[in-house]
Amino acid sequence: MGGKIFAVLKRNELILSAIFAISIYILFLLTDGVNLKSPEEITFGFGPIIDSLINENKYVAKNILYPGGVVHDSFAHRMPLIPIWFASFGKYLGFSVICRAFIFAVVAIPAIRMLKGICGNKITKLSLTLTLISPLVLRRLIDITNEESWLCIFIPCAFIACVYIKESDKLDSNEIINIGLYISTLMSLSYLTKSSMLYLAMAVIYIILFNIYRLKKLNYKSILILISPIIISIMIWNIHVYSSTGKLTLGTSWDGWNILKGNNQHFKNYFPKESLDVLDYKGLIKVSSPEIKSEWDIDKDLKNQAFKWISNNPIEFFRNTLAKIYIIFIDFRILPIMPWHNNYSIAIKLTSFTFLLTKGASWILLFSCFKRSKRILGSLNRSVGSIEHLDLFVIYMFFYFGPFLIGKYDVRHYVPMIPVIIILTAIRVAKARRNRMEIKQSS
Repeated sequence: MGGKIFAVLKRNELILSAIFAISIYILFLLTDGVNLKSPEEITFGFGPIIDSLINENKYVAKNILYPGGVVHDSFAHRMPLIPIWFASFGKYLGFSVICRAFIFAVVAIPAIRMLKGICGNKITKLSLTLTLISPLVLRRLIDITNEESWLCIFIPCAFIACVYIKESDKLDSNEIINIGLYISTLMSLSYLTKSSMLYLAMAVIYIILFNIYRLKKLNYKSILILISPIIISIMIWNIHVYSSTGKLTLGTSWDGWNILKGNNQHFKNYFPKESLDVLDYKGLIKVSSPEIKSEWDIDKDLKNQAFKWISNNPIEFFRNTLAKIYIIFIDFRILPIMPWHNNYSIAIKLTSFTFLLTKGASWILLFSCFKRSKRILGSLNRSVGSIEHLDLFVIYMFFYFGPFLIGKYDVRHYVPMIPVIIILTAIRVAKARRNRMEIKQSS
């Protein structure tokens, strides 16, 4: 079984991967590609690094203003996967976009094969269709400026593989190690994309090791193999950071910036109606002294400001955290948004409706196992209301969203969890169908 999962791509899989890549490329040209013509123009702090990699072969952003409102050079504010990918293609932005989409498809194929083994062909196709037509997911896949476009692939694929290991008792040791290495590699790539994914990566790797131990197939060699991708990723990042700045870190030099944006006296005036990024544009997030000009000193100062505000305002911090929890897990509106977006447009309203369905499904998945909810939900509960993989889902939700509760949250951060919710719903529906068929056959 494991050999088939990682077998060479079939002709139809290659064709579908190519169609997916071309479709994403065309949509990119019609949207972001209208104004974005070169990789150096990519926003959110990636462009200056890409420019330096292409023209000087150095991983540095020179003379940037943010964070803190002081001009400085930055070596460690963005994780390396995205800038290195686009810099590798030089000036050929379009080619990098289409290759990226094709790689996404190829990376997802083992997970799709596993999902077919769990759910069957029809339910797998339906879940993939629902994922790809989700407005928020599709928008992120097209958008090359955010980490979430990459995480939309890595995180759901790892989730499917985790479920597959949990459900497959007949896999031999080599097959389990191969699938576990696939998961570990995806989570390591997630970390190299966004540093806050390290917490989820460590939790997922623990889940893999626990399930292999449960199957009595865990040994020192398998432990070393499965933890090696994340260790190598941390080492690669720190070799660069230490050689450039003399500091060792698991995160980035923008961590303090994001923590302060989520914990300050201006929070209640803007969140959730507007993105907390507007605090920068309005000059409300600054270093405490203009003499602070080095990358890590700025990071330390911004962290200190955040922690000082939290310690001085514990009640307001608690209220703000509750506000984030409400927006992330309950409110189906597309919030927060940037000030130039129209929250009353038809597109936003339609997207909000799909967001309502997604968040509603997540609550059903979480709470339908309780007796009271079973009575209320009725037939719907019989389809998705088991406790199947509830532990895995809760771990994913907790460790993925945890950093955003500490720092700042934007609606794009929710998107990588949308495929996970759709996939778990599909798995439970397939399980319910099998159970009903077995009952009919036995009767």
